[in-house]
Amino acid sequence: MERPLSQPKYITIRRAAELMAVHPNTVRRWIDGDVLPANQIGGRGGRILIALADIHELIEQGAISNGE
Repeated sequence: MERPLSQPKYITIRRAAELMAVHPNTVRRWIDGDVLPANQIGGRGGRILIALADIHELIEQGAISNGE
């Protein structure tokens, strides 16, 4: 039996920007301004990941548009 594909729990800045129809620099500003929580993996210069749940929460609160 095949398992259904699930959404990733964490996504990149680029993917977050695509979901919200904004530029990746906008997502970076939200992270820097503590509007959107994020985790840096791999230390300084490492990859920044955002919890998909945090994005959905901000969209539901009306703080960020989902591009629709």
